[in-house]
Amino acid sequence: MFHYGRDNGVLISIENLSETADDFASVLESIPDLGITLDVGHGQLLTQTNTSFGIMDKLMGSIKHLHFHDNRGGQGVKDDLHLPIGDGIVDFKGILKTLLQKGSSHTLTLELENKDLIESRAKVKALIDDIVTS
Repeated sequence: MFHYGRDNGVLISIENLSETADDFASVLESIPDLGITLDVGHGQLLTQTNTSFGIMDKLMGSIKHLHFHDNRGGQGVKDDLHLPIGDGIVDFKGILKTLLQKGSSHTLTLELENKDLIESRAKVKALIDDIVTS
């Protein structure tokens, strides 16, 4: 049962909302084939410091995919605004720098309205280029 995804060629992952690395550790230990979809926008909710940093620090090997969208922090689902990159307070430069330093080559989904995709993609690319060249 715990190898269903691997046996069928499907990646199965759990996405963070307000969870920290410690919340995921025992689950990942129990189900080794389970991955994490790191949602950096969700990581900004219910906290002052984005929980993505702790997840990247402690569970980088389990991260299989990334979701990017911005928000202004907040206390719950109503604050999960899915704003364009740069329109909120998520530290995308810090998150991208950490991912790159740790050798990340994960796929990334921009969870945004269609009208915001091109500009937000360009902002992410510019941040990556800035990190790589500095």
